[in-house]
Amino acid sequence: MAKTKKALTNAEIFNAIVSRLQRKDMIPGILEYALPESTVTDVKTEDFTLCSHLDWGASEGIYLEVWLEVNDEDQVRAKVGLGTFKTLHNGQLAMRIMARLLADFIFELDRFKAETRSAFEFTGYRVTAYKDGGIAVKPTIWCLHQEMAEQDAKKSLEKYPVVSITELSTDTVKYYKAGQDGLEPVQQ
Repeated sequence: MAKTKKALTNAEIFNAIVSRLQRKDMIPGILEYALPESTVTDVKTEDFTLCSHLDWGASEGIYLEVWLEVNDEDQVRAKVGLGTFKTLHNGQLAMRIMARLLADFIFELDRFKAETRSAFEFTGYRVTAYKDGGIAVKPTIWCLHQEMAEQDAKKSLEKYPVVSITELSTDTVKYYKAGQDGLEPVQQ
């Protein structure tokens, strides 16, 4: 899996999802704007949760704000804004249309994340199991911490003869087989 040269930013992610929605004709006609977050932040991990706030505007219309809650390496949750959608329309139908936009955004973000997984692999560890003959088993497992990766590798070795653990920050790959004390390095 080829790693992209740089992490995606929150604005790039928002714009990519909006573009996907536009291509599928899922942007409602009542929308006044779709505005990415002005504070640009790199998103270096896929360990995030999409959050949202859909509510009446203070003076007019309906706003839909979307953001990510991202786990960093110390398990601290950070809010990373993605963007805001606004309509000047009011009423129950407009609120339902904006709620549907949120549902479509959630679905498309999930698909986008699955299709561009390597764009989020700048932190953590990837565990890959291999069948006899060196054929990689899909899917690979992503872990935030080395200890978690080693535990998942041990589980995979119950079923497969070899696993690799890739440290994503350095792209360092180490191969292991089952040993008496758990993981035994495989000489390359």
